[in-house]
Amino acid sequence: MAKVKRLFKSFLRLLLPVVLLLVVAAAAAGVWLVYETSHTAHLGYLVTTEKYGQLSSRAAQVTEESWPTRDGGVLKGWLRHSAERNRKTQWPPSIILRH
Repeated sequence: MAKVKRLFKSFLRLLLPVVLLLVVAAAAAGVWLVYETSHTAHLGYLVTTEKYGQLSSRAAQVTEESWPTRDGGVLKGWLRHSAERNRKTQWPPSIILRH
C-alpha cells in the first residue's frame, strides 16, 4: 500500500508543474487575445471618398458628412450623390455608413 501511495505521489509531482504551466499559459493567451481584440491599431482607410469615386463604375460623387444624434453624439458617413440625372436611372442619394 505504501508503494502505491508513493508512486501516486511521485506521479502527481511529475504532472503538477506541467498542468500548472498549461493553465497559466491558457490564461495568459486569453488575456492577450482579449487585449489585442479590444485595442486595435487605427490604420488609414484603404478607400477614401476620392478613391471610391474613381473605383465606382459610374464615377459616383461621394462626400464625407457628419450629423448630430439625439443623445449629443456625432455620426460620420459618406453621402453618395447620383451621377446620372435622367428619368430612367434617377437614383436617390444614399448614405454609406462607417464607424
